[in-house]
Amino acid sequence: KKRQFGAGFEVIETLLAGSKSIGIRFLEYGIFPSEVRPNHVTPRLLAIVRKYCYNRKITVGAQSGSERVLAGVCRGHSRESIERAAALIREAGLKPQLDFIIGFPGETDEDRLETVEFMRRLGTRFGAWNQVHYFLPLSGTPFYGMKPSAISPAVASELDGLASAGLAKD
Repeated sequence: KKRQFGAGFEVIETLLAGSKSIGIRFLEYGIFPSEVRPNHVTPRLLAIVRKYCYNRKITVGAQSGSERVLAGVCRGHSRESIERAAALIREAGLKPQLDFIIGFPGETDEDRLETVEFMRRLGTRFGAWNQVHYFLPLSGTPFYGMKPSAISPAVASELDGLASAGLAKD
């Protein structure tokens, strides 16, 4: 029988409370490289982080702002769930930090520009900090051995604009 994620909140809280009780003062949860999936960000998780952890930001593995790319890489979440996660994080008094990947195999400039515009919107609307990574195929994944798609000068310029506006970093 598949275990529902909701049952994991008790485990997370027990781990963090136990760590605090033995004197560990500097606890962080949901910070890169141990980011949280957008569809797992809930008010309950955020309350646990606020209660036990030092961090004041939550890193979310957004990956792309293109629904086509999200579906193609089998992320199991949507742009809507990314935006909802950013809103919940902000409402909880934390800073959303969103990780995006540019250069997925088969990704087009249209996909990348969609992602850039989505990052701009989330940065402006929720104060999100967008961390941009260039695609790197990891061993053991379906993408291993695949080459990243090239980034056009137009997309690079848009990314530079996000960085200049203080909304992203590569």
